[in-house]
Amino acid sequence: MKQLTCTTLALAILPFVTSLGLFCPPTGPVLPPPVLLDANGFDVGPLTDALTKLVNDPDAPFNATINSFSLTITTLEDDIFQYHHTAPKKSEAGVSVVDGDTIYRIASVTKLFTTLSLLLQDGLDIDDFVWQHVPELAGLKKFEDITLRMLASHLSGVIRDGYNSEIAPRAPPEVLSSLGFPNVTLPQDYPTCDSIGTAKCSRAEFISGITREDLVWLPGNTPTYSNYAFVLLGYAVEAATGNSLQDVIAESIVQPLGMSAVSGLQIPEDPSKIIIPDEGDVWATQDFNNWKATGGLFTTPNDLSRFLRGIMNHELLTRAQTSAWLKPAAFTASPTGATGMPWGILRPNNLKRASGTRPLEIYTMLGGFPNYGAYVGIIPEYQLGITVNYAGPGDDPLSRTLLDMAVQHVIPVFDDLARVQASETYVGSYNPGVDGGNSSLVLALDDGPGLKIAEWTSEGTSVSEAWLALFGGSIGMVDVDMRIYPVGEDERWQVGFQGIPDRDVPGIFETSCDGWFNFNAFRYAGLPGDVVHFVIDGNGIAIEAQVPGLRQNLTRV
Repeated sequence: MKQLTCTTLALAILPFVTSLGLFCPPTGPVLPPPVLLDANGFDVGPLTDALTKLVNDPDAPFNATINSFSLTITTLEDDIFQYHHTAPKKSEAGVSVVDGDTIYRIASVTKLFTTLSLLLQDGLDIDDFVWQHVPELAGLKKFEDITLRMLASHLSGVIRDGYNSEIAPRAPPEVLSSLGFPNVTLPQDYPTCDSIGTAKCSRAEFISGITREDLVWLPGNTPTYSNYAFVLLGYAVEAATGNSLQDVIAESIVQPLGMSAVSGLQIPEDPSKIIIPDEGDVWATQDFNNWKATGGLFTTPNDLSRFLRGIMNHELLTRAQTSAWLKPAAFTASPTGATGMPWGILRPNNLKRASGTRPLEIYTMLGGFPNYGAYVGIIPEYQLGITVNYAGPGDDPLSRTLLDMAVQHVIPVFDDLARVQASETYVGSYNPGVDGGNSSLVLALDDGPGLKIAEWTSEGTSVSEAWLALFGGSIGMVDVDMRIYPVGEDERWQVGFQGIPDRDVPGIFETSCDGWFNFNAFRYAGLPGDVVHFVIDGNGIAIEAQVPGLRQNLTRV
């Protein structure tokens, strides 16, 4: 067998090289998510004050006089923050004061419920072709390759709204002419139903709205937002279960999660429990007919927060299924954004955190139509969920402003708390103890992610020097940064070795972060040398660190 030399090892490890000063942690938690020890663990004062100031600001991006809203922040256990604003001007037909049990319409956040209801059906394969469950599309070439996954991931290329966003019937001909539109009429067979003041479209009419047009993009090519796609998903769920989507959502999501009976696609029996904007009565109880699966759901802030906790606690999907669901499916033109199934994924890297600058993954869903909207976000790194509901003409500027404010206030606090708790639990020196030996491990907290390995020796030899000799010296690495990150199970942590070059990496690799390539590469005699297991005592404090590959059992001193 050919001998493996240090040179060949270095070639295999080349992607570890990164620019000076650039940390490359794994995505997700870099420390155990913090635990609030009591209900008052999060100081609500600063965010409450900021929201109150916003409501009274005449230059705010929305009019607080005619827009009501609710904002909640939840951990895995319960809400840690709620703020409700009731607009002075609103319809008297609805609630008089907004609170956590007020009913809102959540528009396209409905798509999360439709997608989850699909994922929960054992007999429904997410990679089935749509025509297998919507027979009207069978035999049509443009639909032959479109899968349910593509529909849920914004990758089907299916048209956005079709007849439901048609401009021609929305304004007088003279107005359209003044805007440059030619003087033509709609085709006689073109659907004009499913709108306010019109009849409900039959399924045949609805399907004709999609089959008559080309796809926006080729399937699988690039993300494009489509409400039609989620109606088709709803049809697929109904075909697979033999029940209405309304009943499927109620039985597979609302009831198992302990949400209230008002949450669902059904129009509430008592409109007085809905927040109804001034001059917004028609939208409060409008039947969305065929479009329910994409934007027709009613719920409360308390229920929506409970929904996010159900996702984060893996109450409906398994841990692995949930983790796979909270992942991107395609990139967008934004360097800090992507799309999921059906998530809109934000990855801002400008948040100030004590643990350093790096992207923060926020899995969101935004929804809005005239007078109602919602925005939800899940932040896996800190196991936090945020919900925004509004009623009024505030539209996206309102919901985006509220989500941003919540993130800007809560993330630095939870980052600091995670660091304090990790320091108390793990930071310190670990030595061989009574068994003797010449090995040691020193863990520290610095201005980077995870826990830094400040010192690490094995049988009297520096582990960093050994790693450089094996993997880094021949390709210009002069040092190595070593950190540990929690796996999320059984107090097992993964070591990240990040080679530091003697000069900046130029060109297209200047901001490359390839730490993911590194994990589980440092092995010895059949066991991983880049894994640390902690033993925790009855007080929740680490008392021992074990490194299987190096056969180390070290006691905290």
